[in-house]
Amino acid sequence: MQLDESIKGNVTFTDYWKVSIKGKCMILIKLKNRSHQFIGDVYYIPIVKTNILSSKQLLEKGLKLKWKILP
Repeated sequence: MQLDESIKGNVTFTDYWKVSIKGKCMILIKLKNRSHQFIGDVYYIPIVKTNILSSKQLLEKGLKLKWKILP
């Protein structure tokens, strides 16, 4: 996969923390059944140390989401 560094912008989180987008690419995710699937239009944000995928992106790919509330 290749990073498209021409994509620039900002993302603002709900706590008003604003971070810079440094590109966009596709990523490969591993599903629960051990198969793999690509998710496109994923922003590269170097300052964020964990992956953040939107629920909308995953649902658009036909994946089901299961939420678990921890105590």
